[in-house]
Amino acid sequence: MNCKDKHPRCIEGYNGLYPLVRRISEGRVGRIGGFLESLASDLERQSHGDAGRNRIKLASNLYLASNSLFEASSTVGDIEPWSDDLPFRLGNLQYDVLVEFLDGLAGRLERGCRFVKASGHIRDTSVYLMRAWKICEPYMK
Repeated sequence: MNCKDKHPRCIEGYNGLYPLVRRISEGRVGRIGGFLESLASDLERQSHGDAGRNRIKLASNLYLASNSLFEASSTVGDIEPWSDDLPFRLGNLQYDVLVEFLDGLAGRLERGCRFVKASGHIRDTSVYLMRAWKICEPYMK
């Protein structure tokens, strides 16, 4: 498995997705919001790119996914900027892997009962990303 592909199935420097989920979910509330906002911005950027290449269904699902993440970020309180490129690297994962990460993150955030609303929006994001994955998957093999 090559973590340096354009759309990898892993993040270099991390042994699986769970350490990433833990890193994000155990952060300060504002940092969680900043992470979600940064990831949403990256998905929105991808949506605009795909719209420009006339990939309307893909662009639409990515746009809806980004909106759901923006909604999630707005429910966690004050937002602190995210300081590294992790959201961008996660946004470049193959979408089925990103869904696995987001589902794990939503589950961890729900455990504390503070982020149930944000978790719902994250789960909505997963639905749109799986639709995007079904469009992209035949080209990824």
